[in-house]
Amino acid sequence: MSSLLELSLACNMLGNALPSNIGDTLPKLQVLFLGGNMFKGNIPASIGNATGLQQIGLSNNSFTGQVPSSFGRISGMVLLNLERNELEATDSEGWEFLNALANCSRLEVFSLAQNQLQGAIPNFFGNLSTSLGYLLMGGNKLSGNVPPSIGIYHDLAQLSLDGNNLTGKIEEWVEKLTKLQHLNLQSNNFIGTIPLSIGNLTQMASLILAENELEGSIPSSLGNFSQLLKLNLSYNNFHGHIPKEFLTLKHHNNDIMHGLIPLEFAELQQLTKLHLSSNRLTGTIPESLGQCHELEIIQMDQNLLTGNIPISFRNLKSLSMLNLSHNNLSGTIPTTLDELKLLNQLDLSYNNLNGEVQTNGVFENTMAVSFIGNWGLCGGPSNLQMPPCTTTSPRKGMLYYMVRILTPILGFTSVVMLLHLTQVQNKMSNGTYFLLLSFGKQFPKFSYNDLARATRDFSRSNIIGRGNYGSAYKGRASLWSSKEYRSALIYEFMPNGSLDKWDKWLHKKSSHEATNNLGVGQRISIAANIADALSYLHHDSRTSIVHCDLKPSNILLVADMNAYLGDFGISNLVHNSTSTSACHSGVDSSLNSSIGLRGTIGYIGPGLYAQSWQPSICGDVYSFGIVLLEIVLGKRPTDPVFDNGLSIVIDVNLQEECRGFIEATEVEENEVYQCLLFLLQVAISCTRRCPREWMNMREVANRLHAIKISYDAVSNRMQARLHHRDLRTMI
Repeated sequence: MSSLLELSLACNMLGNALPSNIGDTLPKLQVLFLGGNMFKGNIPASIGNATGLQQIGLSNNSFTGQVPSSFGRISGMVLLNLERNELEATDSEGWEFLNALANCSRLEVFSLAQNQLQGAIPNFFGNLSTSLGYLLMGGNKLSGNVPPSIGIYHDLAQLSLDGNNLTGKIEEWVEKLTKLQHLNLQSNNFIGTIPLSIGNLTQMASLILAENELEGSIPSSLGNFSQLLKLNLSYNNFHGHIPKEFLTLKHHNNDIMHGLIPLEFAELQQLTKLHLSSNRLTGTIPESLGQCHELEIIQMDQNLLTGNIPISFRNLKSLSMLNLSHNNLSGTIPTTLDELKLLNQLDLSYNNLNGEVQTNGVFENTMAVSFIGNWGLCGGPSNLQMPPCTTTSPRKGMLYYMVRILTPILGFTSVVMLLHLTQVQNKMSNGTYFLLLSFGKQFPKFSYNDLARATRDFSRSNIIGRGNYGSAYKGRASLWSSKEYRSALIYEFMPNGSLDKWDKWLHKKSSHEATNNLGVGQRISIAANIADALSYLHHDSRTSIVHCDLKPSNILLVADMNAYLGDFGISNLVHNSTSTSACHSGVDSSLNSSIGLRGTIGYIGPGLYAQSWQPSICGDVYSFGIVLLEIVLGKRPTDPVFDNGLSIVIDVNLQEECRGFIEATEVEENEVYQCLLFLLQVAISCTRRCPREWMNMREVANRLHAIKISYDAVSNRMQARLHHRDLRTMI
């Protein structure tokens, strides 16, 4: 063994500590590769006694302690890879190895990435070999400025300092690394600008400066990077337009910045991946982009793009992913997108698109497409549960123009009649009357005396609940007639109480009390019932109605566990246009309102806790999302478990039921939990931070009914398997 020249045991499952005398027993060793194992403990200092070593690879282990300064005795070492361990350097003693490595005059590759190095990089960082070509120290806890002496490494091809807490200006040293091909400074705190002289690094293939505090304009000199494959400038403070000089780049993977998308993108003929997500890009998507026939991925989501989806996208035959979500795009979806055979991911959600959704190609796979947040879309495959499209005949078109002419005339006449009726009504009574919509039904009227007899003169023994607007009584009523009327709301009696009833359905007073557990199917059904009710109030009623106080205690359950929405004490009739636009425009609607805070703390949407706000349907959407989370998680929004943020832990009763399904029927676990996952996705889609991203209740209802259909299918298969198993047992 003393004559061994090369020892390579990489990528095994070897463990424990290395022998402390390994370097003494292998004095002629030239190559030592032990990476990808489970070695732990300190790196033996004796390795420095094998002075003939040229390559040392100890990466991807669990080595701890300090890097041995004895490595400095290996003057002919070319490669030292210690990345992905738990090595430390917290003080001058811990960093001494760096000073010792100054003796390794042939060192070309040095990696200490993904370790536990801390503090500022020492000034003698610049004492390493001037032949250094690869220096990787990302994923540590380094802080302070990068020593300007790093600029002496003129042969450096790759520098990675990402994932640290480094600060200072890069312009002080980066321009000196003239042979640099890969620079990764992502996730630090660098400040200042990108110097114009960076364009002199003409061999640059990958420039990643994302997630820093850089500012100013993007230098046009980046257009000199004729070999650039990847550019990531995301999450900084850059401003201005995308330099036109970029358009001379023939290869481009990722350019993230803000401003307009230039028409000259057509020159990027070799472009295969275009990532422009999460910026403030404005303007329209250039039609010329359709000339980049090699494009496979387009991601332009989370911007401020306007206009139509280019028709020219039909030329992108290699396109597999198209994400244009969270913009302000309008118009229809190009019908030619269904001709793109390789397209398997399409996300157009949260725009202002309208018209009919196709049914072929990628549109056939409902799991591969998303159109949430586009209120004007219709049609599409039945699984999408979108509203049907209406067609207009020539006769209806003529009727449309007649309506436009007659509407002002009839409107003026109606106003005059309304004023007259108001005067007559004021003369008849000094009291205030509220208009209650009948939803197309004729409800019987009860007098005060009728209700008094039904409740035994409003006996306290008949009280079944109390609210902010009075008490609720249980009683039996017949259709008596009387002319003495007072204001009261009368509901059908709900024998199962509300969804919030203590120790009944979702909650219990203490851990020692059992609940009447609601099953998965019942919870989905209750959620769908309430979504249907809100969808009608928001979108199908002649005038939109905002409930304003949606919560479990206002969800009432009849004998068969169907859910009804009650307590409209603070609901509001609002005009459709204002009720819907306030939710999706991001406009603060509190400016023109004097209405006080409405709703219950925990269920009111963000931004609605102000002193006043104009009721809109978005408030109900958020409240429904919170209620849906409560239905799935079994926890109130004010539960202490959420003090440090949302913790997604499904109700223990649902977990038991799902495990019972799997154990009893051998149903795939993914099928069972997927229904609950879909419920959580709907809830989160109603409660995102930005109201513009919320679903509307019509979409919510459609999605919940689709989930219910999926769950019923799983449940039916389960029952069939159980029945079949019972039959076999009997035989």
